[in-house]
Amino acid sequence: MRRLVDIFVVVAVLAVVVFVVQSRPSAEDRAATIADVQHDMERLYERASYYGALENSIDNTNTVWPVAVMPAWFGEDLPTNALLIRFDEQPRPWIDVAPPGDRSPHPPDPVAVRPEQAQFWYNPNVGLFRARVAPHLGETEATALYNQLNGVELAVLDRDTDPARIPLAYTPGTTPSSTLASREPATVAEVAPARPAPSQPTLFLSDPAPTTAPAESVVAPRVDEEPPAPRRGRSRMKDQSP
Repeated sequence: MRRLVDIFVVVAVLAVVVFVVQSRPSAEDRAATIADVQHDMERLYERASYYGALENSIDNTNTVWPVAVMPAWFGEDLPTNALLIRFDEQPRPWIDVAPPGDRSPHPPDPVAVRPEQAQFWYNPNVGLFRARVAPHLGETEATALYNQLNGVELAVLDRDTDPARIPLAYTPGTTPSSTLASREPATVAEVAPARPAPSQPTLFLSDPAPTTAPAESVVAPRVDEEPPAPRRGRSRMKDQSP
């Protein structure tokens, strides 16, 4: 009887080891997934640049980058951040948008520690897309992956808790009224946040989750300004900040 128990324990341990090994992607699979995400980001740039130029030519708005990205631009093949959503237990938002006046080249929350954080961050004020990374990687690996996906060279992934920088959530296929606000630097009252900023920087799963509270959207008049010229090729993903 004891021998049977020992055999059962050994078989159970081996089964767990095999499951863990098979569930971890190989280096080749990981490299292929990274390339897929980079390719999908290039598609985001191409479509946004095209429709931004089309909008400018029709409406004479002098706006190179559209204020929102529409799923209809991609047909049935929507760009996805496969490295992030593979760990999700529930659907994750597709894209959120930087508020008017935010000219930062990076999102205030580059690590997706909460399910309401979108796969991609888009800043129409400067024409940049960024792919968020998962928190389970740890700080060093998450930073390296973020740099690889987005073509940048950050030393660390900082979280900005400035309420004026909270990304704007919206339903894909509609243009959120808050993104039609002035692109001049906005005050906190003029920004319609998708969620309130956490009281403490939250980057990884070990950090406490923030509390949330509803916020009202205030739409300011739109003021057009001269946008940056669209970039071409992979260099569009590079950090152009000084």
